[in-house]
Amino acid sequence: MTTQSNTSNQPEYLVATYRGGKITEERMTRDEKAKLNPEDVDFHCDDSTGQFRIQREDGTALDYFADLPQAGETHRRLLLDLMWQPGQLLCPQKLFRGLRGAPRYLRSLLIARLARLRRAFGESAEKPWYFLTRRSPYSVCWNAKRSWRFVERLAQADGGDQGQPVTTP
Repeated sequence: MTTQSNTSNQPEYLVATYRGGKITEERMTRDEKAKLNPEDVDFHCDDSTGQFRIQREDGTALDYFADLPQAGETHRRLLLDLMWQPGQLLCPQKLFRGLRGAPRYLRSLLIARLARLRRAFGESAEKPWYFLTRRSPYSVCWNAKRSWRFVERLAQADGGDQGQPVTTP
């Protein structure tokens, strides 16, 4: 006879939330995670299911599953870098550390990636809602007035102990 251990009360997810100028992190079980309301933050990203919910300035919402449209892994990394430093203007050299290139090339690269993110978020450079930019020196930041939530699955360690966040490629 085989027995299954009850792991429903063990944290399976790490949930980070930015609201009111503060980032909080909390470990949650599957049941607790199921009670989260994607509508109570401006941007909700559940990395464990691929769900994205983006509240637009006009009150409508964009829902995506699996990926943001026309945005690949490099756009995802840019998005996460900006989210985790809300309100901090970041220059191309800081965002693309380790990538060699002339400042003008890195600036062009950032402008192109940001344009794709803005399309996915339903905003433009003329009417920024999530991403704020400064011209000189060129830099970008996550609008500190926009809240977000990021959910990721925790890897289970041997013996069913709570694990570390799973990083997805």
